[in-house]
Amino acid sequence: MNWVFMLIVGWLALGLDLGLADALAMGSRGVAPSFVVGVLVFVGLHASRGATLWTGLLLGLALDLTRAGVSASGAGLEAVATLGPAAVGCLLAAHFVLTVRAVVMKRNPVALAVMGCLASLLVGLVVAGTLTARSWYDPAVQVKPLTELSIRLGQALYTGLLTPVVVYTLTPLTPFFGFPATSRAA
Repeated sequence: MNWVFMLIVGWLALGLDLGLADALAMGSRGVAPSFVVGVLVFVGLHASRGATLWTGLLLGLALDLTRAGVSASGAGLEAVATLGPAAVGCLLAAHFVLTVRAVVMKRNPVALAVMGCLASLLVGLVVAGTLTARSWYDPAVQVKPLTELSIRLGQALYTGLLTPVVVYTLTPLTPFFGFPATSRAA
C-alpha cells in the first residue's frame, strides 16, 4: 500500500471530520458523521491485513490527538486528552471489516452503510466504555454513560449513511493507494 497517499487521504478525512462537524451536526448534542471511519472501511475492503490494521491504529491515534474532551475541575474547564480509546476502537473496527469483507458485496451501498454503521458503533462503544471507566477513578473526566452511548449511536447511524459516499468517492483513486492485486492478501 502507498502509505504517503494513505496518510494524505487520512489527513483530509480528519480535516473534514473537524471542519465540517458543526455544519453537519444534527440535534442538540451535535451528532456528526465520521469521514475517518469511511476511509477505514474503504481501506479494509481493499488492503492487506497488516496495512488495514496499521491504518486503523494510525487513524484512531489521530482521532485521539484531535478530540480532547472538556471537563470541569477545581480550576475551571480544562481539556483532557485520552490517548488510546479511539485507537483501540479503530483497530477493533478494522478487524471487524477484515472479518466480514469476504462475505460483503463491495459495490452494494446498503452493505457499505451497514459496515460503516457497525464499524463506527464499535469505535463509539470502546471510546464511551473507556471514558466511563476512566471517570470512575479520575475526577477530571466527567461522563454520563447513557448520554455518551446515545451520542455514539447517533454518530454510528449518521456515519453509516455517509460511508457509501466516502467509499464511492475514493473508488476511482484505488490505483493511487497501491492495494495488492487481491483483497484477500494476508
